[in-house]
Amino acid sequence: MGALLLCCACRAANIQPVKLMVLERTSYAVRSGEPVEVAAPPETVDFLLKAKTLKLQIQGGQAGSLVAAHNRAHDRLLLAAPTRTLPGDYSATLSATSEAGEERAVNLTVAVQPRQRVPSNSTRPPVVLLNGWETGITGACPVSTSSSETFGNLAQYLVSDGVPIVYLFDNCAEDPNQLIEGLGNDLGNYLKTIQYDNGTQVAQIDLVAFSMGGLIVRSYLAGIQSGGTFSPPSPTLVHNLVLIASPNFGSFVAGNYINSIPAGTQSAELVPASSFLWNLATWNQRGDDMRGINALAIVGNAGAYLPGLSATEQLNNASDGLVSTTSASAGFTPPPASMPTQVVPYCHVDPSAFTNTTLGALACNAAGIANVTSTTHETGEIVRSFLAGTTDWTTIGNPAAGDTYLSTDGGIYFAMQGASGAFVTDLTQVVWGTVPLFTGGDTDTVYYTDFVSGSGDYRAISSSVGTVDCATLTEPAGYFSPARCKIGTAIFSVGPLACVPGRVVNAGAAITLTGTAFGSQCTSCQVLATPAGSSTQTALQVSSWTNTSISAALPSSLTGLLTIQVKAVPGTDAITVMAVAPGVITGVCNAGSFRSGFASATWVAIFGTGFSSTTGTWQSSDFVNGMLPTSLDGVSVTVNHIPAYVEYVSSTQINVLAPDDPATGPVEVQLTAAGQTVGYTAQKQLFAPAWFTFSSGHYVAAQHADYSYILPAAPARPGEIVLLYGTGFGPTKPALPTASQVTTAEPLANTVQITIGGLAATVKFAGLSAPGLYQFNVTVPSLSNGDAPVVATIGGVQTQTGVSLSVHQ
Repeated sequence: MGALLLCCACRAANIQPVKLMVLERTSYAVRSGEPVEVAAPPETVDFLLKAKTLKLQIQGGQAGSLVAAHNRAHDRLLLAAPTRTLPGDYSATLSATSEAGEERAVNLTVAVQPRQRVPSNSTRPPVVLLNGWETGITGACPVSTSSSETFGNLAQYLVSDGVPIVYLFDNCAEDPNQLIEGLGNDLGNYLKTIQYDNGTQVAQIDLVAFSMGGLIVRSYLAGIQSGGTFSPPSPTLVHNLVLIASPNFGSFVAGNYINSIPAGTQSAELVPASSFLWNLATWNQRGDDMRGINALAIVGNAGAYLPGLSATEQLNNASDGLVSTTSASAGFTPPPASMPTQVVPYCHVDPSAFTNTTLGALACNAAGIANVTSTTHETGEIVRSFLAGTTDWTTIGNPAAGDTYLSTDGGIYFAMQGASGAFVTDLTQVVWGTVPLFTGGDTDTVYYTDFVSGSGDYRAISSSVGTVDCATLTEPAGYFSPARCKIGTAIFSVGPLACVPGRVVNAGAAITLTGTAFGSQCTSCQVLATPAGSSTQTALQVSSWTNTSISAALPSSLTGLLTIQVKAVPGTDAITVMAVAPGVITGVCNAGSFRSGFASATWVAIFGTGFSSTTGTWQSSDFVNGMLPTSLDGVSVTVNHIPAYVEYVSSTQINVLAPDDPATGPVEVQLTAAGQTVGYTAQKQLFAPAWFTFSSGHYVAAQHADYSYILPAAPARPGEIVLLYGTGFGPTKPALPTASQVTTAEPLANTVQITIGGLAATVKFAGLSAPGLYQFNVTVPSLSNGDAPVVATIGGVQTQTGVSLSVHQ
């Protein structure tokens, strides 16, 4: 009688009763990252794939979630378990409703199995692959059957190289249709669940991210939250990172179809100059330092750049068909840990795989950049070399400096803030010199343009503010850079930077704010610091205040991400900075640049307190059989558990030569003195070139041919061969063990380029002349009188800026 009444009620309300969905089996076992296919007759599969709505809901209040979605080919339905779903047995209901309103449902039992663990005796980190933009305009989010759908054979090649396990972070399986910042938080939780087989956390994980996957990683590293706030993770758990075709500043194709893209979606975040991309590009001291991790960008240039789909503006070999080379470049990261960029002749995806007719055809006709189908695929070769710690990747494809466009052009983001610090949201026009900028995803607030070069004066017109003439700025070549026009008081940067990876300042020390229109210090003028996620402001004690510089004491208790705010008479401004706590070891620096980042055979300076009761440097008696000493006056140091060579000891500084070791990324530096061992995590790189300097870092350590020093009083002359000295330039050929004394000069294994005053200098010799000391015999180009900047580049990495050679005719 009850069933009869229910059916009558359904007919009265014109509601169709729920039918039992016919499956071939209703019990499944699934593991995170390893989806399984729903076994069903063809008629049921057809119904599921054409369903208007599809739900898989866990019953009985059990925590977690399960995902049911079609595969990319849209011919199968898959079950997937996100990382947040704990292992165990779950009862779930799979339901689907057709366009005609027919609803079918069935109860399932799903056993979620634990993720495969990493063997504790592994000598290499595991790798996580991240796929890209799968959502599309329609909002569908297909689950990947395996990593091969995006990365081809890369996973199996990495395993053959010795990688213990390769995981897949499938954004559609983890959190379907989620915004990128939400997926960044999902990635953080995902990495925390990767464990050794003894149950301990894996602390160093290599990431390889394709397309939007690169933005997910960058969002995780910055800790960006909904609403544009930030909570950077510490530690990051990232060892090495490779970004493949990442739309760091958006996809020009998404910009072309902005009116077809729903607001508040992943796709909208990919439009150039979206608020998400602006926030991500400016979160740390008006930039993104990628937390100083060891990273590489791979960029495709087999496609055309078609802004606005205008054939008259087409630039060939300037994109991968979806992302411009400037957007995919990683040159935006600040020195000394600037990320190298390698350019390869590929499309974003295989043209046959690009089926989204809403976005038209792919403006590219070459193989997909991430679809590693053979051992000779250039992207695969670069990834395998970089993660293995070899230098082979530097000779595959072209560096950014060798690319037609990246060698000269960059891209621009622009936004304006008023005197109070609020963004001007009614901009109607922005011009840089004679170049008009275009409004982007953050309409009338953030503007952009691409493939421009040179210098220009910014002029912005706002309905509320009027016309504002901003500063003249030079656009750097090779990447996008954000430009901010600030009315009134403006903070440019905060320093000095700590000797740790990334752009970081020391807590418990004096900081200096540089900027403009600070005015004179007044009774109500303040410098305030606010930790991320807190509303508590701390007024900093100011020691000096001028119109362009303010010095203040940053308490040791204020660490992590801080907002530093200046309240002055001309206005208010704020900047976010990362601060680290002081410790026994306060910094591990490249001894040439005194910045983070060193390579094997690099001179390294370790700073701190209470190291040694004596002061001394090695003597000839410390060398045994021509080998460098690994201890001095009872002080020893290891880098990644390998003894370093100790040259100088004092109570506050230890100088060592880094040992031979292929490892890159974060490494543990341990110092033992007076029976006590202290540790510190530092950044190791394949190359860490740095000049040795005179005069507080202003002049490069250089000699005339007679070995007299080159200084303003004894300058170099055009056409003269001079000797320059540095450290961190990598291996020699033949290889010379770092532990050995250098008896004859050994040439470098890799090519180095040197410019003086912006002009290429002929390198007569480049090699190792003493332990950790690299010598370069170069011809001074024809220059006018003055201090000429000196820059060396090797393996895509440059020496520190601000170093000059005194030249006089």
